[in-house]
Amino acid sequence: MFSAALSILLPEYNMPCVRLVRALKAMCEKIEGLDYEIIVLDDCSRYEHTIEENEKINGLDNCTFARLEKNVGSGGVRNALAKMAKHEWLLFIDCDVALTNSYYIRNYLEMCGDKDCNVVNGGIAIGGTAATVKGNLRYMYEKAEEHNHTSDERRQRPYQAFRSTNFLVRKSIMTAHPFDERLRRYEDVLFGKEMHDSGIEIKHIGNPVMMGAFEHNAEFIAKVEKNLDVLYEYRKELDGYSPILSLTKRIRPLLPLVKAWHRMFGAREKQNLTGYSPSLRLLRLYQLGYYVSRL
Repeated sequence: MFSAALSILLPEYNMPCVRLVRALKAMCEKIEGLDYEIIVLDDCSRYEHTIEENEKINGLDNCTFARLEKNVGSGGVRNALAKMAKHEWLLFIDCDVALTNSYYIRNYLEMCGDKDCNVVNGGIAIGGTAATVKGNLRYMYEKAEEHNHTSDERRQRPYQAFRSTNFLVRKSIMTAHPFDERLRRYEDVLFGKEMHDSGIEIKHIGNPVMMGAFEHNAEFIAKVEKNLDVLYEYRKELDGYSPILSLTKRIRPLLPLVKAWHRMFGAREKQNLTGYSPSLRLLRLYQLGYYVSRL
């Protein structure tokens, strides 16, 4: 029997998540004595059919679907969820993932018994295969980075490795250290830095959720560019927490050459990356060139 009370919080935008909520609810119901709630908060979605589907969540015991009147971004919606939650422990899960094991909730509840535990990151796994997502750049990128998502790897850089996709946190910590809503990207990276600066340990365990939804290449590259725009704007705050920022420091004498290369070949690189046979190596070069061109 577990004595912890748990609020399971799902930020949602244009994504039906009734199936995930039902799976989480079924897990919770099997845990004797668990006091829980599941809240899905819609960040002002555009798709009415998605909203109608998610309204079914309100028909499930201990489950709530609510909507924001204006879009506040991933940091803002998580802050709003934290305020809505009534329990001591908050479990944040992205709504577009799948559960990978039947002990997912129990694994987190085991951590709740540790009085020194404040933040726990569970990690992610990458679903799909090269055959089913052939030519998908986001899949190629995530698969290449998968080795960095293991709990052992994340423990080597506990603050830099924090991601908001799947984590447990005390409500008091979230109340004292909310996500920075100025950022529409990298707010979880900045949260990791805030935990470091505040002396709050982030624990990493192997309790992943599975990422299996990958946007089309053009949409992914648009997100990459937005991420880099935010990285440039907040480069001082994110110093030490971004591989691109670290790389630009190491190759500072070469930056004029990188900028000239991007000016000449960036459009051609982007054409490849948004096409049907993108190059992962070219993505790395494009990211660096795009960022350096802002300097």
